[in-house]
Order: sequence, then structure tokens, then C-alpha cells
Amino acid sequence: MVSTIVWGTGNIGRAAIRAVEAHPGLKLTAVLVHDPAKLGRDAGELAGLGHRLGVTATASTDRVAPAEGWPASRPGADDAR
Repeated sequence: MVSTIVWGTGNIGRAAIRAVEAHPGLKLTAVLVHDPAKLGRDAGELAGLGHRLGVTATASTDRVAPAEGWPASRPGADDAR
């Protein structure tokens, strides 16, 4: 299971939450939001799923950051052209 964080709940974020929920190899572990009206709401509600997912929206990256830090991908950073 791949722990997955969705940042934002606009059109793309809502679709991402639905896609993560539907994928058997992914687990939604956090949803980050900017809108104060969305803080504390369940991700399933925000995504329009009709059921709760047990993941509460937060604005704090500190609450969702893993202890070992964020995985990083820098495409092209090691390009030795």
C-alpha cells in the first residue's frame, strides 16, 4: 500500500481523492487544504463520494510530513548532458 497525500480539493484534488480511494494499491493518508471552510471536513465529503473516508482535511504540512522527510523527485537533476 502506498501512502498518498492529496494537496488541494479543487477540481483536480477531488478527482485525485476519488482515484486514490478506488485504487487498491493506494491509501489516502492526508488531505491538505487552504480554504478555512474545508478544514476538519472528511475527504470523502470534500470529494463528493457520499461516504466518509476517515481522513480529515488539514492546512498543516507539519501534521502530514513523515518523520523521515518528504520523498523527493527532481526530474532532470542528474542529467549529465
